[in-house]
Amino acid sequence: FPSHDKDPKSLSVILGSLPDHPFAGECFDLAIADGVLHQLTNEENWNLSLVAMCKAVKPDGWIFLSLFVSDIHPGGYHSNDGLLWTAKDCPPMFLYRSTEVIERLVASGCTIVRSVLEQFDLSSGSRANLTVLLRFK
Repeated sequence: FPSHDKDPKSLSVILGSLPDHPFAGECFDLAIADGVLHQLTNEENWNLSLVAMCKAVKPDGWIFLSLFVSDIHPGGYHSNDGLLWTAKDCPPMFLYRSTEVIERLVASGCTIVRSVLEQFDLSSGSRANLTVLLRFK
């Protein structure tokens, strides 16, 4: 985020865990999680991270998400406590179906402005990616 007390072109970076971010209250117009949620290790961290993003965004703010989902070629995934992951992932990525991600986002108070589901190939295999632009109220 821009540092307002210095050069307007400078940037301050704070490293940390999304569920434990240090920002209090609604302080951002936009939150971006590009390739983050599918890297989380369990469902609790996934839910806590979503809540943390929603709490950090101002009313009528925006959230942009891009994450791998299990919609395409689901036979290549394995079940683990109701979550899906590929055997080639190290560590395993926990993947949800796009409809489940959308349901969770709507339940958290977000309005889906646009969502795109696409398939692409990586060296570790075929992937489905869900990109979502949300308006948070």
